Amino acid sequence: MDDTQITVVEPQKQPEPPKQPEPLNQASGPVDKLGFVDVLTSGIGMGVANIVPLLIAVLLWLLTIWIPYINVGTTIAIYTIPLSLSRGKVINPLFIFERKYRQYMGEFFLTCAFLLFGLSIAGVFLVIPAIVLFIAWSQAIYLVLDKGMNPAESLSCSNRLTSGNKWTIFGVKIILFLLYFAGLMLFEGFYHVTGIPYVAGFLKFCLMVVYTVGQLGIDGVIYNRLSRQLETQE
Repeated sequence: MDDTQITVVEPQKQPEPPKQPEPLNQASGPVDKLGFVDVLTSGIGMGVANIVPLLIAVLLWLLTIWIPYINVGTTIAIYTIPLSLSRGKVINPLFIFERKYRQYMGEFFLTCAFLLFGLSIAGVFLVIPAIVLFIAWSQAIYLVLDKGMNPAESLSCSNRLTSGNKWTIFGVKIILFLLYFAGLMLFEGFYHVTGIPYVAGFLKFCLMVVYTVGQLGIDGVIYNRLSRQLETQE
């Protein structure tokens, strides 16, 4: 009898389908926690370090706010200041007049409309839900201007980025305001003791400037820390 060779054919493995990349507006893994002291001190320091260009930019915005159409671009540009601060960029006060900011007009207005509508509905439930929602959506406009997200994506992404950090953001904002208010009361007392209105008024103005640039710096630090998880996905 002839020997017959039997060939065993192994079944071919089906190739695994390629994994779909995760969308940029979805944060993977645990959300980075903000440090209260880090955000407060770094934010105030960042704002004060850029106090001159920031003050000039705000003054230019106030002087041109009455000019139709131009005021839209300058207002959007003012909203991008925390984005520039978050990257450590040197701010040129004349940047607010660049025409590129007007191309975001539709997305900017639509995002603002979503914010106002949502906060108005939340405000009906005794204010606190509106405060929580305001913090949850606080990064939305930055994501539209920086990442090119549409308004709906930016709101959803902002909610995820701020998850677990709302108390820190709220606390930093409250502490900064309380410091500002305490300073106002101190200078008001100085006026009543000395009777010198001009000095007290000048000190109040300086305090308001520091408070404003501190707010911008804190917003820049918060966005810098929270947006890092998006950059790892790009």
